[in-house]
This record gives sequence, structure tokens and C-alpha cells, in this order.
Amino acid sequence: MYLSLGQAAKATGKSKSTISKALNSGKISYVSKDSSGFKIDPAELFRVYPKNEKRNSKGEPLETPKANTETQHKIKVLEVQLEAVNEKVKALEADKEDYKSRLDKESEERWKLFAQLTHEQKETPVKKGFFGRLFGK
Repeated sequence: MYLSLGQAAKATGKSKSTISKALNSGKISYVSKDSSGFKIDPAELFRVYPKNEKRNSKGEPLETPKANTETQHKIKVLEVQLEAVNEKVKALEADKEDYKSRLDKESEERWKLFAQLTHEQKETPVKKGFFGRLFGK
């Protein structure tokens, strides 16, 4: 399938004169030229001039409404999944902090008990009673 000069202009968004100048200068090659006009191979045309896509103000191609709704649906699903993951992360972080505080408390208790067991208690002298002092025993 070949394109005429008008079809090529519509497909690229360029004017007929721009495409005609490119054809005459050799920038774009054509299959044949007869009384009905140029027969332009689309691959050769799009090699030089890209297809005319509808674009927004930023120069990005516009999505079709169907694709846009599908994309919006996928975005919502992913947002819900992300929120669920964030909740799980928060819960796990809270558990981690709880376990850490428990471990710190247990460690402190263990050191206190260890200190109590290993601490030598001073022997208190036995108070001698009256007779002990009297007889020196």
C-alpha cells in the first residue's frame, strides 16, 4: 500500500509542500510518479517524518479514553495494595520496637540477678551476748 501526497501530509501532520520539497530534493524516496501524483512508501515517509499522533501540551501522546480508564483502574488497585503493604510494614515496625524493649528489659533483669548472685555479702559479725562478752567466747 502506498500513500498519495495528501495522505502522506495527513499522516505526518506536515504540509503537502513540505513533503513535495522533500520528495524533489531526494530526502524521501518514492516508488513512482505519474499523472495521479507520487506513490510514497509509508516506511520511507515515516523514516523522515514521524507519524502524526495527537499530543498534549507537553508533547506527550494522548491516551485513548479506554486505555485511560484501564490505567486509572490499575492505578487504584496498586494504590490499595501499596496501602496494605504500608500498614503491614507499620505493624511489623511496632512489633519490632516491642520486642526490642522487651529484650532490653530482660537483659537488665538478667544483669541484676547475676549481680545479686555473684555479689559477696559481707559477713556481719555475730553480736555477742552478755555472757559471750563476759566469758570471751
